Formats: sequence, structure tokens, C-alpha cells
Amino acid sequence: MISAVIPFYAVPELHTHVRFSLRLCLEPLLLHDQVKEVILIDDGSKIEIEIPESPKIRLYRITHHGIGYARNFGIEKATQPYILILDSDIILSKHIIDAFIDALNAGADVACEDHLEAYVNTVWSKCEELYWRYNERQQGKWWLSAGCMTTKREVFDKVKFETDALSDED
Repeated sequence: MISAVIPFYAVPELHTHVRFSLRLCLEPLLLHDQVKEVILIDDGSKIEIEIPESPKIRLYRITHHGIGYARNFGIEKATQPYILILDSDIILSKHIIDAFIDALNAGADVACEDHLEAYVNTVWSKCEELYWRYNERQQGKWWLSAGCMTTKREVFDKVKFETDALSDED
């Protein structure tokens, strides 16, 4: 029923937390019976990220094009009617995944949650600081965070993520 799409971009100067957050992110997805596949997109990482073995996981390594391109790439590879788009440092409980499914089954086109970040030894706050240091100066630009959302597949037949800006997002 669900294809989980998780892009990541790990470089030494940013996002070294992906080394441990990705495994935590994957655990509930691999255990949930409605998550049929987990599509990981390594968007040109410069450090090696250990990927657990599972028949549900499909890993794609692409050259770095940015988060929008990587998300669109993963969505194209998805085979299920519902698509969960997730940042690699967000950990969902079974109950949130179930709530997403319930919302979509009840007729919603999109179900999303915000502020689900896992704070591990304050690593996220360091990344947040870097994000604002590099992005706040770009006047006239607004960012929509899609850190955690589930949609019906047909939504992406009509819309795509913007691909013209590289992001420091993992």
C-alpha cells in the first residue's frame, strides 16, 4: 500500500548525522506491514552511509542534483498507491503511519505531520544552525518543508517538487 521515498545527501561538512539517523528512520518502516517498499536515493553523498539489508529496501545512487530532483526520482520508482516522503532524520511511529493511511483512505489527498525530528545529542540543532546560515540570506526565496508527508500517487501525476535549487537537506 505504501512506498516510502527517502532521499539523503551526506557530506563531511554537513549532515554527518545521516550515518546514524537513517537506520533509526528505517526501523519502523521496515516493520510496518503496509509499507511495501522503501526507496532510498543517495543524492551524491561524499561519505559512505551504511544501509541495512532488507527485501523492502531499493537503493539508488545518483549524482547530486538536490532534494527536489531526488524526491521526484524516488516517486517515479515507487510502485504503491500511497507515497510517504520522508527526510532521513525523521522517525515515525506505527501510529502515525496508520493515521496517514486512515486519512488517505477517508478521502484526503495529502496527510502530513510537522516537528517529528529526533534530537540525538543536539545534532539536529547544529544542522538547523547551518541551514539558516546558508539559506536565510537568499531574499525572496521561501522553503516548504516536505519532511514528512503521505500522498496518493495520482497527486504526483499533477505536481512535482521544484528542482532548480540545490539544498543542504539530507
